[in-house]
Amino acid sequence: MLGELAALRMDLSRQQQELSALNETRSSYWDWLSGLGKNGASALTVKSAEEYAELLSERIGEKRIEIQETEQKIEEKLREVIEASKERKAMERLRENRFEEHKRTAEREELMFLDDLASVRAARQRS
Repeated sequence: MLGELAALRMDLSRQQQELSALNETRSSYWDWLSGLGKNGASALTVKSAEEYAELLSERIGEKRIEIQETEQKIEEKLREVIEASKERKAMERLRENRFEEHKRTAEREELMFLDDLASVRAARQRS
């Protein structure tokens, strides 16, 4: 379970790096695109460049959604880990309680045996 959580966190980190790279690419591309208009590029070149910039924006939006989904998976996995930890601690407490009860029972039985033994010895000595 912890391995799954670690894998999700690594995946999230990778996705965030990809988003950062996409944002940098889009920013650089918009800078380059604004220079195209000043240099008298053809309408077709400008249109193609704008379409690519829009495609980058779409990819950024998709990556953000992917990151949100991964963050939700991480939150869910964290809840599972916390719940499993609580259950494990409860089981440990139960085992400890059972062990303590077993010790008390064994001590009582030993005391009863010793009492019986002492009673038998006392009865023998009287006879």
